Amino acid sequence: MTIYLYRICKLVTSIELDFALWSSSSGIESSCKLYSARETPPARLACLDTAFQDEQHEHNHTPKKISVIERLPYEVLASIFEDAHSPDSGLELLWSQVSSQWRSTAIATPILWRTIQLLVDRPDQFELATLYLARSKATPIDITVTQGPDDSQHAVAYGKLLCDHIHHCRQLKFCISSLESAGIILGFLVMASAPLLQSFDAHLPSGYQPADQILMGGTPMLAVMHLRASASFLPPLHTVTSLHIHNIRSDSRIELQHWRDLLSSLPHLISLVINGNVVVFPVWTSGPSVTLPALRTLEITIVDMEESESGLLRCLYDTIDAPLLECLSLHNYIDRDLAFLEDSWHFGVTKFPALDTLILSGLDDGEDACFAHFMRAFPHAQTVIFKGSMMAHFYELLNLLPEADGSQPRYWPRLRHLTAIDLQYADRHEMNELLATCLASRIAMGKPIETLTLTKTDIDRLPIQSRCLCHPTAAWMDLVKVVEYEREDKA
Repeated sequence: MTIYLYRICKLVTSIELDFALWSSSSGIESSCKLYSARETPPARLACLDTAFQDEQHEHNHTPKKISVIERLPYEVLASIFEDAHSPDSGLELLWSQVSSQWRSTAIATPILWRTIQLLVDRPDQFELATLYLARSKATPIDITVTQGPDDSQHAVAYGKLLCDHIHHCRQLKFCISSLESAGIILGFLVMASAPLLQSFDAHLPSGYQPADQILMGGTPMLAVMHLRASASFLPPLHTVTSLHIHNIRSDSRIELQHWRDLLSSLPHLISLVINGNVVVFPVWTSGPSVTLPALRTLEITIVDMEESESGLLRCLYDTIDAPLLECLSLHNYIDRDLAFLEDSWHFGVTKFPALDTLILSGLDDGEDACFAHFMRAFPHAQTVIFKGSMMAHFYELLNLLPEADGSQPRYWPRLRHLTAIDLQYADRHEMNELLATCLASRIAMGKPIETLTLTKTDIDRLPIQSRCLCHPTAAWMDLVKVVEYEREDKA
């Protein structure tokens, strides 16, 4: 028995296989059997001898398998690594442990090491982050800095490390909850330059008003920017084309003049997305609006559903002029949010003269008197999309569209495409009557609505595909194209 144990132990210690050759369940199971040999009764030694023969056979073939791996040319192996790699896979570390050739190839392929995690709360990860940064060489890298609410004594070390490599950072993301740590880490970036930086995403603690400036050395390629919870630290904005502002906390909202200054620094902004309030309320003091000469799309989402009304739309309406704005998306609004337009709707046509697409998802609250002012504020709408349960607004729309000033429509005279998603109407006969009257009236005025897009459910509930309408204006069906809406999740 001693001889058997000696042979088994000698074989186990002599086999040096990489993780890939031993990842199968059969290999792991066989290894466990060998390691438990000392505790096995003599009656099972025959079985262990068979297992030994199997492992000896595998061991004899190992050099052949390894030689096949090692014969792969460097270029082929590097190409395989690049194609199989993904930012969150962690495979680069495993590949560097297979063999000396794989290790040298992985280390010499900088693209594998370009996703860097700086975990400020994990000092044990500092060396790993340093390793990745060293192996990334001059390749554009993506850096994420995370830290919890507790102040970290390692913030200085991580701040220096970030500053040393910011010059070849392509995407920079912060998720820091500690005010002190945020100040320390970003303090290293005040005068730094980031010539390759394209995207800046910051979830930072509140408390800095106005915002501190960082990366003052320049960010000539910065195009996409996300601000979450706070607008505490801002890089130069003059090259930004897409700005997303998410749920700025109440104690970090921007003063009105600072908001105007921020808008003035965005001459190339094409897309502006705002979720939740941004500016300190109330903000209604007189002052000039700011022109965003390149703005094409504006998306506004009202987040606080407990507010009696939101001033977000009014703030943006009063402070922004956008001569090239084409699309306005407004989500979660109620009629009271539009009430201010009763006195200022006439400014809309000069502030947003090119606006032709409206995407609306409001909340029916029974006060429908304000929607007419909204329609007059944006008179050049050609495409209007209603999303969600907006039955009251849609009913009002169908009642307003036939109204005329002389021979021309009073509201949305250029409207050509109307979409209603998930109408959830109760009386299909009433809805059919409204649709028929509205569409026929627009045809009679020479301003027809060309396409009506509905969900399949609503199309099936309305007899618009048949000739069973008992209505004298049913001829609208020959001139209006009814389209079935395809949901985005099917794309």
